[in-house]
Amino acid sequence: MLLKKLILKAYKSHNNTQIDLHNLNVFIGANGAGKSNFICFFKLWKTAHHLSDGTLKFLCLATVLLQAQAPTSIILDEPELGLHPFAINILDGLIRSLSKSKQIILLTQSVSLLDQFQADDVIVTQRINEVS
Repeated sequence: MLLKKLILKAYKSHNNTQIDLHNLNVFIGANGAGKSNFICFFKLWKTAHHLSDGTLKFLCLATVLLQAQAPTSIILDEPELGLHPFAINILDGLIRSLSKSKQIILLTQSVSLLDQFQADDVIVTQRINEVS
């Protein structure tokens, strides 16, 4: 699999860098121009197996929610599991932002995640006599 495009937002010296990639890519520039930051990015990517499960899960969720052409509907089943409370707050912001243009169906048991939403956004399910 070839990488076709590299987009770096708020990573080291790259604020909003977008580069179309080909089979051969030569980066040139003066010292301090940001060439090495591309290598640092790929080292981070390569060493993902050293990241915690929660960090990897958050990166996957953020990738889904931040993609340029997100699907019309996204279903997330308990996305907060294993995430740091700070990451849950960021996740909430990503969900809210995308829900302005796309449909998000979110299943959760988390009070801390639930607290981030309005009552009109919430559908309560319960089981009574083995029937939901």
